Amino acid sequence: MGKREIVYSTCKSCHGGCGVLVEVQDGAITHIEGNPDSTTRGTMCAKGLSSIQHIDNPYRIQYPYKRTGEKGEGKWQRIGWDEALDEIAARLAAIKRDFGAEAIALGTGTGRHHIRWVSRFGHALGTPNWCEPGFAQCFHLQA
Repeated sequence: MGKREIVYSTCKSCHGGCGVLVEVQDGAITHIEGNPDSTTRGTMCAKGLSSIQHIDNPYRIQYPYKRTGEKGEGKWQRIGWDEALDEIAARLAAIKRDFGAEAIALGTGTGRHHIRWVSRFGHALGTPNWCEPGFAQCFHLQA
């Protein structure tokens, strides 16, 4: 066996930010558990405890895909990152051109500490329409 270390980290499976201990063996994560010295006293929810299953899951989407069939047919083609970003940018530009920036609304899941980037992106697009469940609108103002 090679080098084994414990890394102190924070779970980001939800907005809770539970303290975790991550066991790393030869550069690969082998175990994740709650940190008993954190404010959550070592407890973790099922999402956090199962997060290790997502790391090397063969079904995890790691590349952009484009639908090639009709909606619901399940036909997809892998495309490059540049093509995906260009297509998204073109679609956003067309919506803005045809309907105005206010026709674009941005939404995220529960807080993953990226709300400032979502609202800044919305501001750059010219839309005030962004949302995130829960706490985000309470303490964050667009400048």
